[in-house]
Amino acid sequence: MFKLRDIIYFVVLTGLHVCAVIQPTVEAHARLNWSSVYVDRSLRLNVGYQYRPLMLARAMMYSLLTLFGVWYGRHRDAVRRAERRQELLEERARRKSLLGRSSSHWITAQQVMNDWVRRRKEASITDLQADEAALDTELEQSEGSFFPWKKFLLFALPWTLTFVVTGMLNYGRLYLVIQHFCLTHWQSVSLYLHIQLLFLRRLIEASLATYWRQFHGAVEDPSLKQSNFISFETHLLATE
Repeated sequence: MFKLRDIIYFVVLTGLHVCAVIQPTVEAHARLNWSSVYVDRSLRLNVGYQYRPLMLARAMMYSLLTLFGVWYGRHRDAVRRAERRQELLEERARRKSLLGRSSSHWITAQQVMNDWVRRRKEASITDLQADEAALDTELEQSEGSFFPWKKFLLFALPWTLTFVVTGMLNYGRLYLVIQHFCLTHWQSVSLYLHIQLLFLRRLIEASLATYWRQFHGAVEDPSLKQSNFISFETHLLATE
């Protein structure tokens, strides 16, 4: 039931969820540079994120709940395919038991059962194995056809709702602030995505640093001391 790719699913789901729930922050820094000839005025924005460990814990919990839905769906799909396999085997055996009888005669249920039992005993092992192998191949190709999608969506509902709603709210808050600095809608979307990529990079760097300190001792890495925000000039204040 458990597969190696489930670990990849768990990591991807957790990473996407955390990226959606981190809260963007905006800081504006104005600078005035006076000289005898001109005044240099500049406005710089620092766009970052606010992260709490509880966000990661919730993301892992919701992702694990979604994987439970996947495992439950796989189990139900395997059970239904096994039941379908047994039904098809019995149906084929019943059809073979009726081939030698004329359609003009009435056949009682007891006669059908007795004939089916007798012919099943007389059937060769090779024919039965061939039928079972053909059915197994047919059912393997239809893997997932009995997957209970409705029940899976119930398991995935907490992850989906928090991912969509929180992500939209966080972007809306960022856009309400950033639009006053003459950024277009698509520039705001690009900035929001860059914030999430920045968070993922910092998270991976922190994880690797923890691993390195655990097995190779403490090492000073200058990249880990970089700021957790994106800084850029807005050019709102003209230079005189």
